[in-house]
Amino acid sequence: NLSSKLRMSWAGKFINMASMSLSFLTIYLIISFLRIMILASTLVLILAGIQSYSINLCQHLQLSIVLNQINLLVSNIKSNGAANVIAINKALSNKRESKKLYLYPSKNLGRHSLLDINSDDFIDVQTLTLDRFLESEKIDFSRIKLAKIDIEGYELFALLGAKRVLKNLRCLICEFEPKLMIKGGVAPDELISLLEDADFNANLIHDGRLVTAERESIFAHAPCDIIWTK
Repeated sequence: NLSSKLRMSWAGKFINMASMSLSFLTIYLIISFLRIMILASTLVLILAGIQSYSINLCQHLQLSIVLNQINLLVSNIKSNGAANVIAINKALSNKRESKKLYLYPSKNLGRHSLLDINSDDFIDVQTLTLDRFLESEKIDFSRIKLAKIDIEGYELFALLGAKRVLKNLRCLICEFEPKLMIKGGVAPDELISLLEDADFNANLIHDGRLVTAERESIFAHAPCDIIWTK
């Protein structure tokens, strides 16, 4: 049982997984977290919706804004006794404002986006920047070493509002969906350039191994999850 083997006093608790099948990426994320964050305390997980599973190691901030899904997330947290998990019902962007969240059909509650790439249905949501939020919560930026973000093509704007976080991160797991970005009027190269300028190196998983990826290779494998490391 992976969770029982990794459950240590300094690592917090796992949220029970709805699906017990772990992808290689998930296992890599867990191992990387344990390796580089033994002395750290905060994992930031930024999602467009409630996924099939969530993990919790140390203090875990999950930012989610998807209709009644916040209630589902809060219920999951409560059911697992994960008192050190904080759910924030806000959207992340590069500035504080009101924006439209374009809704995806109910068959996939993790596909809503702040880009106009879905149906005409939308709700108005309030955005904030990650840097400002963490400052207001008096969270020590130096202890944030790992983050995972998957927000359906809007990653560039969320990370533009997290430049102070990027300075401290050792590892960023970031979804890369260039087709969604282009459809929403965003240049995919800008996301890569932002992270390269922040001294990150792109990596992909190939044949069970982590390999360095140049820009051409990233686009060739897209859509994909890029593991950005320093």
